[in-house]
Amino acid sequence: MDMADATVLHAIETELLTPNVIEAAIGRLTTRPESTENIDGQRHSLQKSLGTISKELQHLTDAIAQDGPTASVMAAIKEREQAQALVRAELERIDASLFSVDIEGLNIEALRQLDEWRGLLAKNVALARQLLRKVLDGKIVFIPKRDGHENWYEIAGEATLEKFFDSVESVKKRWYRYGDSNPGPVAENHVS
Repeated sequence: MDMADATVLHAIETELLTPNVIEAAIGRLTTRPESTENIDGQRHSLQKSLGTISKELQHLTDAIAQDGPTASVMAAIKEREQAQALVRAELERIDASLFSVDIEGLNIEALRQLDEWRGLLAKNVALARQLLRKVLDGKIVFIPKRDGHENWYEIAGEATLEKFFDSVESVKKRWYRYGDSNPGPVAENHVS
């Protein structure tokens, strides 16, 4: 079992938790998938929706001033206010995506976190297993191989950097602030 633990740890350390993989993942995180033109179109559409909602709210408020509050008018106001909040949140998210990202600073912070994780991998088996649970996406499979008189095992498994980036403060501030549960898949690596 010690040999298997050491082999898995070595594979994670040399195949996944490397500066090149982390920097590539940051590159994927910070690349805007949509063109600025598409973002501008979305922004324009959202602003138009916001204007429409504001006019509807004004008409509903005028109705209250004229006829007094009714249950249906109050429900309509509540509905429009919720829609307005959603549109504003989406506009904030889009605006945040337009700000430049300090990729160098993000790299420095992530690589510092990487050094800490790699140091923990070397400390003891209990800590290493905790970190493995964070990066492994599913189970590790040992596949028996044979070639003539030689026997060995290949190790296969999938890993993710999602929980690694959960521990990088700059990533959390940028992506989680706007209601995203996570920044999405940032890297996928097959350990073999």
